[in-house]
Amino acid sequence: MWSIGVIAYILLCGSRPFWARSESGIFRAVLKVDPSLDEAPWPSLSPGAKDFVKRLLNKDYRKRLTAAQALSRPWLSGYEDVKIPQDMIVYRLVRAYICSSSLRKAALGALAKMLVVPQLAYLQEQFQMLSPSKNGYISLQNFKTSRQICNEECFTARSRGETSCNARNNTLQSDERGT
Repeated sequence: MWSIGVIAYILLCGSRPFWARSESGIFRAVLKVDPSLDEAPWPSLSPGAKDFVKRLLNKDYRKRLTAAQALSRPWLSGYEDVKIPQDMIVYRLVRAYICSSSLRKAALGALAKMLVVPQLAYLQEQFQMLSPSKNGYISLQNFKTSRQICNEECFTARSRGETSCNARNNTLQSDERGT
């Protein structure tokens, strides 16, 4: 179950819960350090997701969730149909694609043909969010408008005391600096 916790942590935030330069350093980190759930994107994740990961990464195996307990967690079993927000990573990936060599673009085109239906559906929804005219093209103005809308949504959420878009806003700010 510990491994499921590590995998869930990585899937939710994109980084490892324990890191060191050597294998022995990683083992020491596992024994001594609790994974950080304070840095982005953790504040924007649901309390259920954070609780799920915390309980799976409990160092005391007697307090760690069993497989049955993990499967019955409301976060896993209570899936609600949620509207997918605009994913700012799409913006960064498109920008990287535009700057790529023709060989890399050809390789990415070949890889795109390997995508499965759910991945294609997700990308199609993201594309439609960027192309309000539905003409099959995305302009630079479409990107700027969607980034502005995203910033406004984050400002509104923050004014209400919500933290749901902190990670997305941090991504936007780093994109504006060109990082």
